[in-house]
Order: sequence, then C-alpha cells, then structure tokens
Amino acid sequence: MPLKEAILIREILLIYLKRVATHVGVFLVAITLVSCAANGGPVIYSDDHQVNILRNTSDAKPLSNQVRASLKSNARTRTSLIYVSQGSSDTVTLSGQVNDQATIFEAERIAYTVQGVRFVVNNLLVSR
Repeated sequence: MPLKEAILIREILLIYLKRVATHVGVFLVAITLVSCAANGGPVIYSDDHQVNILRNTSDAKPLSNQVRASLKSNARTRTSLIYVSQGSSDTVTLSGQVNDQATIFEAERIAYTVQGVRFVVNNLLVSR
C-alpha cells in the first residue's frame, strides 16, 4: 500500500474514533441522567454509604460523616447538592451538582483537610 493511502486511511480512522468517543460520552451522560432520583440528584445506595450533605443518615461510614460535616460548615459548600461516599478506609468520593467551578475546588480542598482522607475522587459537576 502506498504511503499516501496509508496516511489517508489513518486520518479517516482517527476521525471515526473521535466521533465514536464523543457518542460514547454522550451516551454515558444520558445513562447518568436517567438514573437520577426524583429530587434531581444521584440515586443513593445504602450499601455504598452515599449521603447527601443536606440530609442526616445513620448508616454512613465515619470518614464520610466527617467530610459531610466539614462541607456543611463551609459557607460556599453548605447549600450545594454534594454526595459523599467512602470507598476504602482513606478514600472519599464527591459527586453531585454545584453552582460554579470554585465550589468544586473548595469541596475537594475541604475533603482533603479531614483527618484520615488520603484520596478524593471528585465527580462534582457545575449545574447549568
């Protein structure tokens, strides 16, 4: 196969892969939105100990309770729909929707300040 044809085929494949990746991303977002609860937030699974900082739950793990308390005490994150889940003994995941990018950074910063938190998975999104 001549070099020009090989380069053309490579370029066509790259364009195709980019389009497929875009469609997969849109599909994943759609799946996430479909799985939302009636209040507009993610579905809360008790086995994953995911909790809304605006609600009290007794089944949450201690580290997620501490992160939730810290988020509730901060003026910027207090009214945001942030869910906290604890995956392992030193990892917490933040998910939900906030008003702006600054709140995303602040929530992550606050989570890292909690004693015992070594890793934060930040899945927060800015609501539009």
